[in-house]
Amino acid sequence: MPIAPYAGDDVNPPQKGNSGIGIRELSALVIFHALINNPDITEDIVDRIPLAFNLADEFYREIFQ
Repeated sequence: MPIAPYAGDDVNPPQKGNSGIGIRELSALVIFHALINNPDITEDIVDRIPLAFNLADEFYREIFQ
């Protein structure tokens, strides 16, 4: 998933090339954000990271397979 350049790129060049982020990582990030803001989940925040990736993988399979 490419990320479009923005005007600040010329002034502040990125440390790494503007290669974008994968749909899996983006999905996991959005899911993780929802998980850390859900007061009903009692797991430690660090334990929610694998859950976010598992849910993102499930999302990926449903959409692309």
